[in-house]
Amino acid sequence: MFEPSPWSFADHVELCHKLYEVFPRHDVARLQYGGASLEAASNIVFSNGLRDPWAAGGIWNDINDSVKAVVLVDAAHHLDLMASNSADPPSVKMARQFHKDNIRKWINEFNNNCDIQSKAL
Repeated sequence: MFEPSPWSFADHVELCHKLYEVFPRHDVARLQYGGASLEAASNIVFSNGLRDPWAAGGIWNDINDSVKAVVLVDAAHHLDLMASNSADPPSVKMARQFHKDNIRKWINEFNNNCDIQSKAL
């Protein structure tokens, strides 16, 4: 039980090339999506459940007024994005309200910008 399972990126690259004739790139997501350089991003909430094994890779602080971070001390991976349940912990309920408030704000900002642009025409 729980035998070691060695893994190496070099072996993964070799297998992908052998099977699919492609070379996977470990940095493609960082390069394509900007990595930690999110200053120009907008309308994102990063939610981090402390019981999530992926939490260490999360964004923990607000980047700007439109890229926010929320920490759920008593939740795991994407619990705040699932259907509500009477057993939901308080941080999940708070995060859901945080999501709603931000999405509502972004929609209102978009609509206001559309109104301004249409009046300028």
